[in-house]
Amino acid sequence: MIARGGAARQGCLAKFLLKEPQLRILVTGAGLVGAHAAALLASRDHTVTLCDVAPNEPYVRGVVGGGMTRVSLETGDVTDLSAFAPHVEGHDAVVHTAGLIGPRAQERPFVGFIVNVVGTVNVAEASRLAGASRLIYASTHGVYDFASATAPMTEDAPTVARGVYPATKLAAEHMLEAYSDAHGLAVVALRFANLFGRGTYVGGSRGGAAFDELVRAPLRREVARILPAVAGRSEWLYAKDAARAIVAAVERPELGRFTVVNIGSGRLSGPDDIVAAIRAVVPGAEFARAGEPGRERRQPFDLTAAKHLLGWVPSYTLAAAVADYVADIRAGQASP
Repeated sequence: MIARGGAARQGCLAKFLLKEPQLRILVTGAGLVGAHAAALLASRDHTVTLCDVAPNEPYVRGVVGGGMTRVSLETGDVTDLSAFAPHVEGHDAVVHTAGLIGPRAQERPFVGFIVNVVGTVNVAEASRLAGASRLIYASTHGVYDFASATAPMTEDAPTVARGVYPATKLAAEHMLEAYSDAHGLAVVALRFANLFGRGTYVGGSRGGAAFDELVRAPLRREVARILPAVAGRSEWLYAKDAARAIVAAVERPELGRFTVVNIGSGRLSGPDDIVAAIRAVVPGAEFARAGEPGRERRQPFDLTAAKHLLGWVPSYTLAAAVADYVADIRAGQASP
């Protein structure tokens, strides 16, 4: 595991140490992870500000539901420090999920760098200026060298950056560690496995979008295409479990100055597993392969650090997550 440094700055950090139930949390990015994190934080009586460059209010309201009384939605761009910094003022902690994913970053590397690296540094600086005591960073399993893995992957597993997206996420992690050392800002970097759930996918998540189509097409009585992003074995994490990890990182008092934690399901699943989970709740669902699988995971995450440092373990099996996903869609909630 990677956990460095001792107690972080004073001031509003006392709220974490006293486990005060009502923190003021800024969440950047009102997409899949940000919206679900806001919903859960609000349900725990925290006051949440969701800040996004182009917020989709109907989607956010669909995810957050009755919790919107504790959630405000603002428009802000993390790449513009002077304009973004005022959004952070008055907040105890920041959850940074905004960014460009996969092909969205690869297609325009310079833009990917500005959004994912410069944007993250801007969030850290705005957090410092506002006196926030903790920054939770949404990182990715994509920073790891999957090919070298011979056992369940710990936080010390070798990293590699062969594409723009993992390169920017790994660079941002290094910058945050340096920022933490320089200014005492407590940072928790959560390396998420492949995420799925009710999202908008405007950030570029091919896996999340492909999984969503697998779930939604049968509900429309259409044949679902098994696209390359879901055609191989990988580790899938439900958005609501990702939100639980964020809440744990926000509320856990005894963390070091810079901490990296793997967050996943702890098991690999292939397309047959996903199809079986969908057919369990949508009998007769039909599927067709549409391309060869992309890069596959050889090993799942070792979740020891998540349990030890955050008190977190996944609560959803793949089958339970798909059932919950379908139930939400059938209830008419949060269509993209």
